[in-house]
Amino acid sequence: MTTATNYPTVSQILLQMKAIEPIADNWTDETIYDAIGNWDMTFINDPDWFDEEDTDMKDELRNAVEIHLGWEEE
Repeated sequence: MTTATNYPTVSQILLQMKAIEPIADNWTDETIYDAIGNWDMTFINDPDWFDEEDTDMKDELRNAVEIHLGWEEE
């Protein structure tokens, strides 16, 4: 079982976002999701990583990035 310490950090996700779109003002929710998607193969066998029917780790990470960017409140 994968532990939370193995999941990407907000900082790692932000680096991926910068690689996808260097201009932060152009970032969207899709930019965040695309950046997080770079870890899909790493966690392909982790049932907590992606769950189409329920909240999953990808959702939690996206929310953490949005909070960090000030797009959402905690």
